[in-house]
Amino acid sequence: MNMRLGWVLLAAATAVSACSAAQAPVAGGRGPQCFYPSQIGGFQPAGDDRAIVRVGFRQAWELTLSPGCPSIDWATNIILRPRGGERVCPGRPVDMLVPEAGGRAYRRCLANDVRRLSNEEMAKAFGTAKE
Repeated sequence: MNMRLGWVLLAAATAVSACSAAQAPVAGGRGPQCFYPSQIGGFQPAGDDRAIVRVGFRQAWELTLSPGCPSIDWATNIILRPRGGERVCPGRPVDMLVPEAGGRAYRRCLANDVRRLSNEEMAKAFGTAKE
């Protein structure tokens, strides 16, 4: 009986790990809906309440920041900490940590909306749009 229970638990664990590792494609087949913070290759401000992060060479994501967030205009880096998982996904809030001027401490900011930019929006945001 213990061996049977062991096989059932092993099968369940395998199924759960396979589900958590898979990334569902974005509508229109544009790739994964989520990303890991470690995949961020750069960021830039997009107004007072938005930030754009670049993920690899083919993805950019827009974060809508809560009121009162520190400016990222002069920040040398940001740190994203997803709430409720390891990945940053639409529909899940994300804590963004922005370094203070001295660089020794970080201020926390809530990004309450996350969305992937289209290829056209990404090109415009990073100045690579063809006119």
